[in-house]
Amino acid sequence: MVQDFRKLLKSELSARIAKNSKYSLRAMAIRIGVSASTLSDILNNKRSCSLETAEKMALYLEMSPSQKENFLNLVKIDAIKNPHLKQRLSDAMSEKISDDSRLAFEQSLFEIISDWHHNAILALLKTEGIWNEKSIAKSLGISIYEVKTALSRLEDIRLVQGQEGVYRTSIGHPMVSAKVPNLALRKYHKQMLSKALDSIEEQTTAEKVIRTETLAFNENDLDEVNALAAEFMGKLVQVSKKARKRNMVYHAGFQFFKLNKQ
Repeated sequence: MVQDFRKLLKSELSARIAKNSKYSLRAMAIRIGVSASTLSDILNNKRSCSLETAEKMALYLEMSPSQKENFLNLVKIDAIKNPHLKQRLSDAMSEKISDDSRLAFEQSLFEIISDWHHNAILALLKTEGIWNEKSIAKSLGISIYEVKTALSRLEDIRLVQGQEGVYRTSIGHPMVSAKVPNLALRKYHKQMLSKALDSIEEQTTAEKVIRTETLAFNENDLDEVNALAAEFMGKLVQVSKKARKRNMVYHAGFQFFKLNKQ
């Protein structure tokens, strides 16, 4: 079934409120460029969404071209009154999306747990200790509300198990990747880059590893660089697996991007 575009907006609103209790529907409406009453009516299915407003929403959500196309199609389908035509177009869109069903599933799954602390919790549960809501919140420096919400989502998709308030996971290791631009993945990378910036100020050289190089390259060698990065990440995973006592959670990121415009 094709996702209701309202569900995506509500999920984004909930995520932002979880991060900032002062954030509100009114704040979202201002960012999008509509009135709070208009946004409230759209979210509660009391008013249809115009394509002009949908364009503003796509811009606010930083959607890739393909995501924007799907989002606008959802809005168009939602506005159709004829139930038979609406169902036919909805089914056609579902078939289009399911052309790469595995990738679509992985991306949909990741959208649910795209905030950085979901992967951090999965890794934390593999370290030594008794992990409950309070100890997880303290270790990662997040709120109890964020922990409760994250654990609920992770339990729903069977990545963690809780018993008498203590949580564990059996997943091998968190993996974040995608073959195409993805809104949730971009958000995740931005969050982790922000964490990397924090580490520059807050952690000593004995607590972290930072290596950088600025090089001249041929852009046709990007596939080779990608293969090297994948090989390196795979080796890091093996180092993690063979560790007898794991007591900390680290994040490893690899960025390789152009500095010149042309």
